[in-house]
Amino acid sequence: MPMKLKAPTLPVQFEESDFATQLEEEEPFLMNRAFNGEDKAALHVEKLTVSKSVFKQSKFLHSAFPKADFTDVVFERCDFSNCTFHGAIFHRVQFIGCKLTGAAFSEANLGHVALQDCLVNLTDFVEARLKHVAFRQCSLEAANFSDCLLKPVELNECSIDDIHFGQTLLDGLDISTCTYNRIQTSLAQLDGLTISKAQAVGFAKLLGLKIKDE
Repeated sequence: MPMKLKAPTLPVQFEESDFATQLEEEEPFLMNRAFNGEDKAALHVEKLTVSKSVFKQSKFLHSAFPKADFTDVVFERCDFSNCTFHGAIFHRVQFIGCKLTGAAFSEANLGHVALQDCLVNLTDFVEARLKHVAFRQCSLEAANFSDCLLKPVELNECSIDDIHFGQTLLDGLDISTCTYNRIQTSLAQLDGLTISKAQAVGFAKLLGLKIKDE
């Protein structure tokens, strides 16, 4: 059953804006804004706050938004490849068809966040706290979830080959609908993980067991 998430609370009307012109303040605060077709690269914005806003078909390649706060925000068809969100907060946020390849969410806090049809390969979630976060039909190949809190997290029909769960407890996580050849974890972390019958053979091999053909 899909996880129930709190959806972003958005205004009836938005103010159309250009993102770059809104960043003149030392700690920019953006609210009730709509951004469409932005194409900015290598931005560095400290303590950005964005609330009740929508971004569509925008690119922010190699940009850094440390300690940003995104609350009630929708990102649709946006590209955040190799962006840094170190220590950022995402609350009631949706990523729809976005590219987050190589992005860094280290030490970030994500709550009631939905990612649908997104590329999240090679993305860094080290020491992040994910509470009520759903990845649906996403590619998470070689993503790093080391030292994370996953409580709860939904992985639904995702590609998770070579995903890394070092020092992260997997109790309550269900990967039975996901596809992979290998995941990086340890026996101590597997307690409470839900897998499919077909996946059980692979996990037996991970534990060093030999599977005998009947």
